[in-house]
Amino acid sequence: MLKIAKQYTMNEDAVQNGKWIPFGEGAEVKIARYNNTEAEKIRKKEAAAFERPGFRMKKMSEADDRRITAKVLAYGCVKDWRNVSVEGLEGMLESEYGIKLSTEEAKAPKFTPELCLALLTWSEDFYRDVFLCAVNEDLFRSQDMEEVRQD
Repeated sequence: MLKIAKQYTMNEDAVQNGKWIPFGEGAEVKIARYNNTEAEKIRKKEAAAFERPGFRMKKMSEADDRRITAKVLAYGCVKDWRNVSVEGLEGMLESEYGIKLSTEEAKAPKFTPELCLALLTWSEDFYRDVFLCAVNEDLFRSQDMEEVRQD
């Protein structure tokens, strides 16, 4: 029997504040759900220019959508990371995004939304992985999905 409340109740702390998701090679990224309160505020603000009714309403392009989504992920969904390195990307990060990291800092950079946004913009694969985690509601359920399936 499908127990709606049990299966569809979300862990509100994980939804809003994130949970640690393994990203391979010992790295973990703390990701909140894509529709958390902070992310929704950012999305609404960034998309406002495309949602104003009126004669000069702009149509959102795929590039606009991706830019907005990356900003929502970096500033509203990704909360932290550990065991992440950006070694070898220091030059690109400085020249393309204005983020200056020493060689030592690049080995284990502190999480900042600005650095996260640069990485999401630079790497389609990182963008995809973070996005898929943020929209995967199974990661944010109160009950472990295996428990629910066994009931």
